[in-house]
Parts: sequence; C-alpha cells; structure tokens
Amino acid sequence: MKRSRERIKILGPQGEAMEGSERWKIAIVIPSRGVNPAMFTYDLASLVAYSTACLVHNDIADITLTIQEGTYIHVNRNDLMGTALKSEADYTLWLDDDMRFPRDALLRLLQHNVPIVGVNYPTRVFPVRPTAIESIEGGKFLQTREGDTGLARVDSIGFGCALVMSKVAWEIGYPWFESKDGQDEGKRVGEDVDFCIKAKAAGFDVFVDHGLSQEVRHIGQFEYSVAHAVAYEEEHGDNDVRGTEDSGSELVEPPRHDDGESNSGVHLVSGGDPQP
Repeated sequence: MKRSRERIKILGPQGEAMEGSERWKIAIVIPSRGVNPAMFTYDLASLVAYSTACLVHNDIADITLTIQEGTYIHVNRNDLMGTALKSEADYTLWLDDDMRFPRDALLRLLQHNVPIVGVNYPTRVFPVRPTAIESIEGGKFLQTREGDTGLARVDSIGFGCALVMSKVAWEIGYPWFESKDGQDEGKRVGEDVDFCIKAKAAGFDVFVDHGLSQEVRHIGQFEYSVAHAVAYEEEHGDNDVRGTEDSGSELVEPPRHDDGESNSGVHLVSGGDPQP
C-alpha cells in the first residue's frame, strides 16, 4: 500500500528551514563491479548515516540502499532504476563504487529541486577530462574550475554521483540506459549520456553542481580531481569531445565491471518494506 503523504518542513544540514515538500522516498542505487575501494565504502557509510540523521529522523524521507553487481553497466542501471520505480521512490541517488564524495552530497543535490543534477567528476585515466558535456552537438566538455559555484545547465553528466527525479524515468520509459554507437566512427555514447539525451528530448534539463564537483574524487591509480582536467586543458589547449582518441576517454567511461553473474542486493535503511 502506498504511504500517505503529508506536508512537512525540510531542514538543511545546519537545521535551517527549507521550502516545504511532501514526505519523500529516496533510493540510493549503486552499480558495482564487485570490489569496492575502502574509501568509497567509508564515504557511503558516512553519507547514509548523515542523510538518515537529517532526513529520516526529521520525518522528511525514507531511504533505501540497493547495490547490484554485474558485467554490463547499462543492464545494472536499468535493473536498479526498475527496482527504484517499483518501490515508488521519488528520487534515485546514483553512486558509482569508484567515487568519493562528502557526507552531505545527497542533501545538497536535493536542495536544487531540479529533475537531474550531478557532479562534474573527471575521468580516471589520462588524458584526464571532465565528464559533463556542455554541448554534445558542438563537441564541448564543461570544465569546473577552482572557485566555480552554483548550477550550470549541460547536455549530459556522468552518473557517478547524480540525483534524478523519478518522474524523468517514468516519462522516458524503458530502456532508460543504452550504450550506443556515436556519430563519429569508433566512438560510443555511454549509457548515462544516453539517459540525458532522452531526458532532454522529453523536456527535462540537466545540471552540474560546480561547488560539489570540487569535493568529489574519481578513484583510479590515484584520486583525480577537476583540477587535473583543467590542468590538461591548459597544457594542451584541448577541450573538444571529438578530439579524444584514448579508448578510456570516450564521452563517458566504457563498462568496467568484472565478468560474473548479475547479483542485486537490496538493503532497507528506513521506512517500509523493500520491493523485490
């Protein structure tokens, strides 16, 4: 049975009053390659604990956590989105298991009250590029530079740390995520870029949070920040999506999950019963 809703006040991380809203159900969803870096696990635990203290204990939202292991990233994302919609989630917070993020990331993304918002994290291989694309048609990345704040409207973002209103997924319809051949020969359009293209075609805007982007890291051989992407552009004078040649630096990263059977694990953080 669907939970009855009530008008409540939303509290920010410092206890400040935010704009009123209905009680929410938020699904934190993680497509996993099966081996989670320790610092991702630490950040995830911190985020869940902090979000529970701010949202659940203030009777603002219920939170569920779902992790799915599998070979193909677009299959994992489609399964996770389906699980979230079946549970009647209002939002999905997407986290990749090779990311680092502050504990208040969910609250900060929620406060923007936009259909799709995420961070402009860099790729984790050289040449280091931003993952947000300002113009797909024009072939231009968006750089987040030191001191940048606020939101920027873009054509697409990576889903390593992104918040999506469920109404976007309902409007797009299945399959939400597909990996496709790009217009340029030998290029692939990743599943998160594909989702953003479909969302924009359905009338939804996509945004980057510049401030939060500077506090996330993409875990590779070392922790890459947006400063590395800026340094590469300043050194090489190259900010063209179409100029990317390395296979690890496509529009988004290629599938990076280990072979294995698909395995979905659902963990209830708070609220009602989890859905299968």
